[in-house]
Amino acid sequence: METADRSPGRNRSRRIDELFRLESLRNCLARIDRHRHLLAAIREILPASLGVHCSDCVADEHILILYAESASWAAQLRFYLPKIVCELSACGVAQFRRAKVRILPPLPKPSPPDRRRTPLPSATVIDMVEDSAAAADEEIKSALLRLTRTLRKASL
Repeated sequence: METADRSPGRNRSRRIDELFRLESLRNCLARIDRHRHLLAAIREILPASLGVHCSDCVADEHILILYAESASWAAQLRFYLPKIVCELSACGVAQFRRAKVRILPPLPKPSPPDRRRTPLPSATVIDMVEDSAAAADEEIKSALLRLTRTLRKASL
């Protein structure tokens, strides 16, 4: 469904769903920016050694949720929650009724790269290589016999 205005000289009309996407993107970016500023204010309130372990925050209506790296840092953050809520409201950043601390789950470890094995030749092909060794000179014959032994071991 398109907007109704299509008179010449006006900007190109946009689809309504395009406008919706742009508006929702703006809202999302504004919320991310608000959380970033709030996290900076929280880190200023906390001691520097603890502030670096406060990974993120989410403000939803009158509830503040802080995210810590581990259970031990979460316990220390809980100790500071009353001070954080009080100072945020005193400096006019935000008013919260409750605050919580959650632990961020550990990030999954990257899996090692797949070590793809080259498919081994069939037993018939190994036999053919071994048979061709009989017709070759000694150096090639020796190399082909070592190759067939290695292929037989690997195929077991």
